[in-house]
Amino acid sequence: MKYSLYIIPILFVIVGCKTFEPPKSMPTGTWNYKLFMNGSEMGHASVTSAETSNLYISTLIMSIKAGDTQSTTKEIVTETKDFVPVKFETYNQVILNGQTQNIDTVAIFNGKEITVKNQDHIARIIIDKPFVLPGNYLTKVLLDKGFEKNTSVTVEIYSPLLELEDTVTVKQIVVGTANVEINGIRENLLHLKQIMADFQESDVYLDSNGVLRKIRILMLNNLIEMVIEK
Repeated sequence: MKYSLYIIPILFVIVGCKTFEPPKSMPTGTWNYKLFMNGSEMGHASVTSAETSNLYISTLIMSIKAGDTQSTTKEIVTETKDFVPVKFETYNQVILNGQTQNIDTVAIFNGKEITVKNQDHIARIIIDKPFVLPGNYLTKVLLDKGFEKNTSVTVEIYSPLLELEDTVTVKQIVVGTANVEINGIRENLLHLKQIMADFQESDVYLDSNGVLRKIRILMLNNLIEMVIEK
């Protein structure tokens, strides 16, 4: 569950190629999904992209049931409209045999200085290189480039769930269009690929409104899929 946030950077990328008319701004709203792991339906997820006058706020909620274990993760990324990191939050709850465990992590950003609180532990870190949060930065870069086929962007992303004291390199590529089955119906969608360091590779399929229809994430020999409910 701790890697679930890294779905967020590709969920909000806007469509743009020959078949699609690219929007002029990033999409906002809430979308609900069925969640699969290695082909078996395991739960559900929701994604919300919101904005205020000066902030972007991206939220992912995932709920998974496996045997006697029920786990819920809520992750919130807050950044300025200039993609300056503000806050990263993740709230995990695991229920097993009637026992509940909560594991929360909150990172607050002040330039290069980061304060990370995990339960009762506090770490203060300095990262002396440019980085962004896994929010909307990739969307804006691809928007500026017109979302043409083979367009790519590479960036350093920070999350304490992956590397407490360092960043992770993420590359995202516009592959083209693909005919994909969604809930038994074939749809012509934009295909994006995201590669995160050497441990995660994702295929993302978006419609002409920039809404995520399906995502396939290969990570640590597990295949995680999210498929829109409608």
